[in-house]
Parts: sequence; C-alpha cells; structure tokens
Amino acid sequence: QTNLLKDTSLVGLWTFNGPDTSILTNLAYDRSGQGNNGLMVNMATSTRYARGISGQALYFDGATNYVRVPDNATLESDNMTITAWFKAALLPTSPYCAPVVHKDLDSNSNPFWGRQYALLFCDNGCPGAIFGVSGGPRSAFSTTPITLNQWYFIAGTLSPTEVIFYTNGAKTASTTFSSTW
Repeated sequence: QTNLLKDTSLVGLWTFNGPDTSILTNLAYDRSGQGNNGLMVNMATSTRYARGISGQALYFDGATNYVRVPDNATLESDNMTITAWFKAALLPTSPYCAPVVHKDLDSNSNPFWGRQYALLFCDNGCPGAIFGVSGGPRSAFSTTPITLNQWYFIAGTLSPTEVIFYTNGAKTASTTFSSTW
C-alpha cells in the first residue's frame, strides 16, 4: 500500500476512512507502505462505520470486535510513538482498562514483557500508555479523566529511559526508568 505521508519511519497508518477499508475482504489497509493490513473481526457490515473526527471511523462495541494486525518486526522498536483518535461512549467495567490500540505477543503469556504495548483508558476514565520492555512493564497514565462522547487524540512515546503520554497534544503523564536493554 502507498505511504500517504511519505515518511520512511512510519510503520503503521490505519485511517479507517473510505477506500482504506474493505467490506468485501474485511481489511483495514495500512497506508504506511509497510503492508501491515488488519483484519476487521466481528464487525457487522451495517454498524461498523461511524462519523470520525475527519471523515469516517470504525465503531467498536468494546467487547467482541477489533482490528487484528499480524505480528511483524516493523511494529517493534525501543523508540516509538503510538497515536490514536478515539471517542468512548462508556467506561470499562471495574477493575479494567479498555485498549484503544494494543499489540500483544501471541506466544507470550506474561503480559507486557517483551515488545508489547497499548494505549488504553481505565474504569476511572483516565487514559494512558503501557509498554513492555525487557525489565517489565513501563506506563504513564493521565490523572485527568476523559469526557464520554468526546473525541480525543492520544499518544504514547517510548524511549530507552522514559514513557510519555499526551492527551490532545499536551503532555499529561510521564515515567522515567533505568534502561534494561
């Protein structure tokens, strides 16, 4: 697929807008140029699309539907930024955090060890980021809860010594740690 932004460091871009998804194949096309297309799972044709912040979005029920992107080495790095637009209609059930973006390792049963990561929001309404590194999970969570039914642009960054979380472009949390790589 064509890299829409012409950024060679971009490894995944899923807009979920118009021609970037296919009802026939149930694919969400990766427009980064890396070919990390995702399969839309358990998404009914009649309810999968919603109005987005700019164009079309996908509607997720919070329980059974998601987009699954196969594991690929291009999605793993010691320095990365993950971003997403999201709007929640309900908070997750306590004690739980709902993923907005989540990369898991199928062969690893110990969560957030190794190259796993997520942007999520919790039952208290606070969003955050968590990254699995060789020394264990590292996270940063905002202390300001989201407002339901409002769009947010969230981002989590990982460096060898810090996790930073942003809400609508403002730094809302950070955690430093000693690198164990």
